[in-house]
Amino acid sequence: MCKQCISTLRPDRGRTCLDGGCYMLNLNPEGCPSCGQRGRPTSISRIVNEDEHPGNDEEEEYYEEEVTFQHTCSSCGHVIAEHYYRFRVEGQTQRYLMECMLCGRGADEVYLNPNPNPNPNPNPSPNP
Repeated sequence: MCKQCISTLRPDRGRTCLDGGCYMLNLNPEGCPSCGQRGRPTSISRIVNEDEHPGNDEEEEYYEEEVTFQHTCSSCGHVIAEHYYRFRVEGQTQRYLMECMLCGRGADEVYLNPNPNPNPNPNPSPNP
């Protein structure tokens, strides 16, 4: 990975988690240290691993997807950074994670509501 290509190493991206693309604003404005060009990096060596566990009495079911790829200079192929993304559904929770020297660190957790009823009171009193 190339620290010269990046303005800020692993910036905090809050809840932003991307499984593709790149954080263009974090590229060094001087361009690639190998060829001097400045352009949108390409993504190579993309690997997607999926794991699904149906669950049983002792373990909860889950689904997990992990994506890795390399950001490279579109002109000379110089490797800028390795990108890692994970998405996991476990029970009623979705978790997202991103780690990349160029795109930064991000994490998010979303709780799914199993009850589609918008009424917060499950036992409303009858009308008089």
